[in-house]
Amino acid sequence: MIKKVQKHLKKRKVKVFLIFLVLSSLAWLIKTLSGEVISRATFNLEFVNKPDSLLLIDVSKKTVDVKLEAVGFQFLSFGIKTKTVFIDLNNVEKNSNKFYIPQSIYKKQIEKQLSNTITIKDIDRDTLFFNFTELIRKKVAVLHDLELEYAKNHVLEGEIKVMPDSIIITGPSNEIGNISSVNTTKIKLVDLKESFSKSVKVIRPKKMKNASFSNAEVKVSGVVSRFSEKLFAIPVEVINLSLDVKIEIFPDIVGVLCKANIGVLKDIKESDFQVVVDCNGMLNTNTLPIEIKKTPNHIYSATTKEKEVTYILTRQ
Repeated sequence: MIKKVQKHLKKRKVKVFLIFLVLSSLAWLIKTLSGEVISRATFNLEFVNKPDSLLLIDVSKKTVDVKLEAVGFQFLSFGIKTKTVFIDLNNVEKNSNKFYIPQSIYKKQIEKQLSNTITIKDIDRDTLFFNFTELIRKKVAVLHDLELEYAKNHVLEGEIKVMPDSIIITGPSNEIGNISSVNTTKIKLVDLKESFSKSVKVIRPKKMKNASFSNAEVKVSGVVSRFSEKLFAIPVEVINLSLDVKIEIFPDIVGVLCKANIGVLKDIKESDFQVVVDCNGMLNTNTLPIEIKKTPNHIYSATTKEKEVTYILTRQ
């Protein structure tokens, strides 16, 4: 019984000792961290407010070593947080072809980003040097890449529109100096029966790694209309015939197949067309090609059913 009591008392003394040891250690740690402490830290540098006319290619260093004085608790937070500070490139200076920020300038920038209870006792003496390349701006055309298949008796009215039809590219001259146009991604539209408007992306050429586009995409649109056909009988006119020669052509009236919007087609007359054969084109054959010299406005197409005439010449 006595041994059990002695064993219990021994365990109790050990527990009391451990508690006092922990408490005294905490008291020492709190006292230490409550005082001023000098320690070293490394800050990652992140560069902001780059000049619009310049592209940052490289920098002489991306970290900076500092000696800091602060309350000990402050350093505990530094061990947890990412130590990143921002360097404002609006303060960059230029000497000849070199861009730089002196240590005195970027030290002040770093100090402003630290707590008032933290003091920089020492910092790298190195000047920050920057490798910039000059940017140029260039206006280039945007070319669409559409593949269109129309429904029966439907056709594109006018041209495909691209909005905007040009964009501004900003980048180094070695990347964009020879560029005059850019393309959109390819789109295929089938069985078109009505007008369309689509947003399409602008393709960035692979070599443009540092260039920026004013527009990442554009709109392409087109007016699709239903058309009808009408066959017109048009007299063939002979031009450039010598005065001392008489000519007879066969046929002297040809069919012209006209495709147009129904509203336009109903107002078209035979006199709106001019079909000719040109005697200047005479070769060692007895045929002449037929040409359409004049067509009405706002039609989609006009083609002759016959492609040539035969002729007989007689001297007057």
